[in-house]
Amino acid sequence: AMNNARKPFDNKEVRKAFSQAIDRAGWVRDVLKGIGKPTTRWIPPGVPGAQPDKPGVPATDTKAAVAALIAAGFGTADGKKVDCAKLGDLKITYPGNAQNHARFQFLAGNFVAVFNCPVTIDPVDATVYTALTKDPKTNPQMARQGWIQDYPHPQNWLSVYWKTGAFAKRYGYSNTTLDALMAKADATIDFAESIKLYSQAEDILLADVPGAPMNHAEVLYLIKPYLKGLKENPSSSDAEWAGEWGPIWTYDVDLSQVPASYPKQ
Repeated sequence: AMNNARKPFDNKEVRKAFSQAIDRAGWVRDVLKGIGKPTTRWIPPGVPGAQPDKPGVPATDTKAAVAALIAAGFGTADGKKVDCAKLGDLKITYPGNAQNHARFQFLAGNFVAVFNCPVTIDPVDATVYTALTKDPKTNPQMARQGWIQDYPHPQNWLSVYWKTGAFAKRYGYSNTTLDALMAKADATIDFAESIKLYSQAEDILLADVPGAPMNHAEVLYLIKPYLKGLKENPSSSDAEWAGEWGPIWTYDVDLSQVPASYPKQ
């Protein structure tokens, strides 16, 4: 997450460069221990309107990231490297705990390695962090944010989150063209036509690079072999437990496979 209301992330070209600098594959491999999928899109696979095979925000390309900052006016006089003074102070804020220390050291080190500019890691109390993120004036310059849908529909990923004045407000982000397209999609009764509009809206959103999507989460489950009828719903629908979105009345237990201790009533 980049606060679009705070320098240097009020400049879209800077946001693009930082998106290119992120080692998404390394993040999933080394930090998440392989549990997750790198992405440059916002809507995850399995949600209607998802476009997982389409480019999203600028993908990882460290040489292009440096070149982008230099081209945007953040380079040294000889045009060979990033001028850290022009870029200004960089700080990543996060809820302070052992797991997050490792995660954000990875991210800070990632940016340092690419741009050769210092990045401060800023651990704060978790409740303080939550309070900070609710106002663009205090929302950190850089942070990690996420979204787990309330219902499996692109409206929940787009209109509910990125509409001017909604969660987008926290990042200082607003696009009236996007607002109008999302409103049209919300009001379109024909499902297929509405999905086309939401897909266009996601493209507009990602072209603005209000933040840099890094990965879609994955959840691992252990399911007893005697549980029958459970259907996984790919997307964040099942973020809490497998079959969360049911319907649970189709589930059954094969009593011929259960242990002797299993209750029969």
